[in-house]
Amino acid sequence: MKLVLSFNIIIFCYLSLFSQALNFIKSPQTFPSAETFQVALGDLDNDGDLDAFFSNMGLNYSTVWMNNGRGLFTNSGQLLTQQAHGIVLGDLDGDSDLDLFISCATYGYNNQWYYKPSKIYFNQGNGIYIDSGQNLGDSLESATLVDLVDFDCDHDQDAIVQYFERPARIYYKAYMNNGSGIFNLAGLTIPENSSPNWGDLDNDGDVDLFLKIDGQGYAVLLNGGGGNFSECWQFTDTAASFDERCVQLIDLDGDTDRDAFIINRNGLPALVFFNNGTGQFSDSGQRLGTFGWSWVEAGDIDADDDNDMVISIFGQPLQIWINNGAGYFTDSALRLGGNNLYRGLELSDLDNDGDLDIFVGYFGPGSNEIWFNEIVNAIDDGNFHSTSPNRFHLFQNYPNPFNSSTMISFYLSSESFVRLKIFDISGQEVTNLVSEKLPAGIHLRQLDAAHLCGGIYFYQLQAEQFNKTCKLILLK
Repeated sequence: MKLVLSFNIIIFCYLSLFSQALNFIKSPQTFPSAETFQVALGDLDNDGDLDAFFSNMGLNYSTVWMNNGRGLFTNSGQLLTQQAHGIVLGDLDGDSDLDLFISCATYGYNNQWYYKPSKIYFNQGNGIYIDSGQNLGDSLESATLVDLVDFDCDHDQDAIVQYFERPARIYYKAYMNNGSGIFNLAGLTIPENSSPNWGDLDNDGDVDLFLKIDGQGYAVLLNGGGGNFSECWQFTDTAASFDERCVQLIDLDGDTDRDAFIINRNGLPALVFFNNGTGQFSDSGQRLGTFGWSWVEAGDIDADDDNDMVISIFGQPLQIWINNGAGYFTDSALRLGGNNLYRGLELSDLDNDGDLDIFVGYFGPGSNEIWFNEIVNAIDDGNFHSTSPNRFHLFQNYPNPFNSSTMISFYLSSESFVRLKIFDISGQEVTNLVSEKLPAGIHLRQLDAAHLCGGIYFYQLQAEQFNKTCKLILLK
């Protein structure tokens, strides 16, 4: 019996089939060298795709880039503050679009230090940004990173800004949002020389604090509901190091609470701690790889419904570590790029094909990079990410060889009348899977071959001027 399933019904199952077939293709697009420390992704112009903001250091201006929906970006021409370091996107003024909070670091040039205040830009709803007029921090402070968190539980986004003072002091200031995007200093205190990480750790609806404290270890501070924090857990680890963006608080073991994936420097392995749902953590015993100055982001890279890790390592290729679904990780052995000065890292679906791509900032004098995830298209001909909108694709069936049933997928760049037929080795048509008009996009059809004898068959897709045939093997 022939079974036809829609994309919406079977996309999860389809993606899962490719969970072991990791494959990334580097975008041919290059960006001007601008010492990008951080990349932030969001729908800046409200057109349904993810645009990019580059937080560029030194005398470089920060820039806004618009996505064409397929992962090709165009510079909007806006030149925002220089000396940018950290960047976060969020609705700061309550008008439902994405505004910008940019922290600005000191810059040394010709034996002179330059300072710029941190800046807030309001989105006009179309990706055009105007300066709010606020200058945060004094003239001798170097702001390095910023987090947006509603620490006082009043339903707007406050800011935690990290500052650096030579030679090695890291300290923090909390800025409270008045609900309209105007920020003022708050009294929240965060320990110096620590890495604060935010998330609801005890499942009570407010944001808590996971600290990685240099030379001491880890601690959890629970929010009492109004921005009053109290310690509920600590773990001593003298090897713990101060790092930026080296802790991920996310569900790793499938029990819906936030666990911790932790990277330390100095050639030490990464650690995994499991949360019991109340903010109490236990060491999983895993010791994973060795890393230097790194940036880690979590996401379902292999489309198997759990959170994997992508690690951007300064001076080394990107690494991907795969979760087995229970919070235990293995190195995928996939390495992306050369020994490059990677730093900022973001994971999102840039080309709207249903999987997570990688956007990485180039800290040194080189281009930022996009790596397209081909988990959906792991059986494609390698040319899926053409910038031409007039491409059709017929993918290799999966699995192949197969017993009883297999999945056939194809991509239409525009609405088309489609015929998808199965032929035996003699050229005789044995099944007509599709004969209808279909919209643009990825389509999947399941072939139930229970009524067919084992052997070699062919499937043919015809759509407008496109005609392609592939071979499949039925084992019985």
